[in-house]
Amino acid sequence: MALLCHDHLHLSSAFGKAQTLWRSSLVVPATRTIYVTEGETDAISLVDAGVENDGVETVVVALPGAAIIRADWSALFTGREAILCFDADEAGQQAVEKFAVLLGPHAANVSKFNWNGKEAA
Repeated sequence: MALLCHDHLHLSSAFGKAQTLWRSSLVVPATRTIYVTEGETDAISLVDAGVENDGVETVVVALPGAAIIRADWSALFTGREAILCFDADEAGQQAVEKFAVLLGPHAANVSKFNWNGKEAA
């Protein structure tokens, strides 16, 4: 299945999970904040809510799922704020902790969305 998003072509498998951060190609040198969701649908909801309305300074990306976290993604967050917006279920919260540890040495700041606001991860 091919998805056209902000003039970037993203290919994802119709079956199974992709192994990339969805929309990571939109992160540019001017990007200061990256929201990370657990799945494309949640990312679309944040974009629709206006999270990216500041231009390229804020970008929303998505994990393919809570169980898929890769160490090589951490370089994308170097010097940037990461806000982890994963599901409130057990799998989502375990993924928040795992991803926060991975990003810690790279990101300027790592926060997690706690459904009442964000807090330090």
